[in-house]
Amino acid sequence: MFNYLIGLTLILILVIRVIYYKIFRDRPKRPIDYFALFVIGITWIGAGVPLLISTNNPGFIGMGVVFTILGLANKNKWKENRRRFSELDDIEKKFKIFVIIALFVLLIIGFSVNILLR
Repeated sequence: MFNYLIGLTLILILVIRVIYYKIFRDRPKRPIDYFALFVIGITWIGAGVPLLISTNNPGFIGMGVVFTILGLANKNKWKENRRRFSELDDIEKKFKIFVIIALFVLLIIGFSVNILLR
């Protein structure tokens, strides 16, 4: 059963990657969203504190600091690179919804594996 779930997870990740490549291969690259980097950095710092305490590994805090510094260093570009969900075209909206559902499925698979390994 455990191997089945790992295989299902890998297939789901591969399907997401193939769909992403087919949809977005001809589109121009979007500029970096520095506000998102800032938010990710703050989140990783917050998640890194308990991980540092429990595993003595400062990796999340270090990456969080790097992302936060990158976001703050480019604070003047926060407004110009932000795109709301309503500003996306239909293909991008459908892809984001698909990715959210796929990540939810992966989360459920992860919980199932955790329960099976107990």
